Amino acid sequence: MRISFCWLKENLGPSFQNNPEETASILRQMGFEVSNITHYPKSVGVVTAKILEICSHPFADRLRLVKVTDGQETSTVVCGAPNVTEGKIAFWAKVGANLANGMEIKQTPIRGIVSPGMLCSLKELGVGEDSSGIWLMDERGPLGVDFMNIIGGEEFVLDLEITPNRPDALSQIGIARELAAAIRLNVLPNFEV
Repeated sequence: MRISFCWLKENLGPSFQNNPEETASILRQMGFEVSNITHYPKSVGVVTAKILEICSHPFADRLRLVKVTDGQETSTVVCGAPNVTEGKIAFWAKVGANLANGMEIKQTPIRGIVSPGMLCSLKELGVGEDSSGIWLMDERGPLGVDFMNIIGGEEFVLDLEITPNRPDALSQIGIARELAAAIRLNVLPNFEV
């Protein structure tokens, strides 16, 4: 089972001051096997942008020219994702952005057309493994919002192996309650089930 460390911090409150490694150590002492801690680093300079228009690329069959706006600026980005959809909100890495994988976005000619950035997949943003297409959001979302404000900063995910005799620990709330008891938080957070 995968547990979001940021979610644990948010829901256990300000008295929970442990880092991911300390949290994994406590969970191991409690009898939970923590097989891995995955770090999803920050992506800087990535904002939400609405896809306004999609046109064919004049020099490439699989590429498209996608007109996007972040509410302040409108540009045409070269995109090869098969799922790009007009009217949806995507994540636009503008020129100068730094992605979680260390890539710095530059204004680059792609098959003869200069692209001022790129539209990003989950993998490029460092929040998942899916790279089959760009990450699309509902068309009613706000524009120009920084990606890190949406996901709440860098993330750590703990991979836990839960034994069959612990069904109470098969949820993030169950693990949070176990941690709260183990580190003796005075007041348990108000979990809504």
